[in-house]
Amino acid sequence: MKPQFVISSIGSMSGKTLFALGLSRVLRDKGLSVQPFKIGPHCTDARLFTLSGCDPAVNLDAWFCRPSELQALYNRWGEQAEVCVVEGDRALFDGFNCMKGSTADVAKMLGLPVLLVIDARYLTYSVAAVIYGYRHFRQGGNVIGVVFNRVTSEGQYAYLRQACLDAGVECLGYLPDEPEKWGGMPRGGVSRSVHAEWKARVRTVAAAVHQHVDVYKLLALATRIFPCPYSLPLMSDTSCDSFLPARRKGRLAVASDACFHAIHQDAFARWQAEGEVVLFSPMYTRSLPEADYYYLPGGPVERYAHPILRNRVLLEALHERARQGTPILAEGGAVILLCRQWQAREAGGPLPLVCSVEEQLNYGYRQTAVGQMALRGYESTCVRCKPAPDADSVLERQQVFDLTHTRPQYFLYRYKNVFASTVHWYWGKNDLFALWQ
Repeated sequence: MKPQFVISSIGSMSGKTLFALGLSRVLRDKGLSVQPFKIGPHCTDARLFTLSGCDPAVNLDAWFCRPSELQALYNRWGEQAEVCVVEGDRALFDGFNCMKGSTADVAKMLGLPVLLVIDARYLTYSVAAVIYGYRHFRQGGNVIGVVFNRVTSEGQYAYLRQACLDAGVECLGYLPDEPEKWGGMPRGGVSRSVHAEWKARVRTVAAAVHQHVDVYKLLALATRIFPCPYSLPLMSDTSCDSFLPARRKGRLAVASDACFHAIHQDAFARWQAEGEVVLFSPMYTRSLPEADYYYLPGGPVERYAHPILRNRVLLEALHERARQGTPILAEGGAVILLCRQWQAREAGGPLPLVCSVEEQLNYGYRQTAVGQMALRGYESTCVRCKPAPDADSVLERQQVFDLTHTRPQYFLYRYKNVFASTVHWYWGKNDLFALWQ
């Protein structure tokens, strides 16, 4: 038995993320070990839990993984923790196809109760109908409580508390309307000073949670049997290889800093089990580490492309490895490091690609196949890539599809042993090293 719950909301910009970080900080200050999770594909949101003193969250995505795989992932990572805090994605019932893959879908799949965080700036008693609807909209949903944020007065909170009582849901507290606490969370790369500023903000919110939210009552309501009920996988869910000892794959160098951080925690742990992993920063590291494989994950690389491209010693070493046939994978904006041309300027990379930034954001789930592997991933970038005029003779292109299986102009490119795509692929279940076999 252990407390385990999902934090969700009834709309965007509710303060759900900052509340989850503040609550996690409070639990850690009480001496409890916390395992954070993040529903959905976004690694940036998952890494925000480092602001509360926790490790990065483990992503739980119902499109990347089958139900039994999600259950195994949740149970494996939550086993050693005393509390499991799961932050939802968007509003409670928003998934990749109506409710499919939504926070409510994953919560029901794992048997987890739901805590709603509601922005109360313009609400009073009428919120009772909203709470009642969220509680009863889907059979099997388990909303155990509500926390209101941006509450303007004790009088307003009295109406909100009565609304919860009449809707049949526990009111577990509130956070006052203090705009300096509830600004938007940092997205993309942040400097050390900004990171320190947001850590301080999380500590301030944690103090408000400690003062105004009944944390002990929340833990009591959320205590459930662990591990979560586990359904036996179908034969297609797993293979004999998953029961064999991990084979040592060699040394993997992973780009990791404020611009390169789209790394799923379960995949990273798997790589550490399969071989030696060394981290380096394309922004600050002057020499490229020696390795058998190089992985350049996505992130807001385009925002800092100019200082990164000025790191010529590291880039020239990386380009030489690519020309020699060293296995390299670049995802998202990291394609910039290897492209021939960036924003109409020569970048000197070995890939015959012309890359640029457009105003429109490309986002959504993507899928393709490489050999026997069916790859699934998520794209969220303004970077666009197109082959150079002379690319046909040296550049292979694999079509990438969206969820509707239409044929947008997205590709997985290959040059020698270099793979590049603006999609961030999920490697928690597929073998990264099998790309080059």
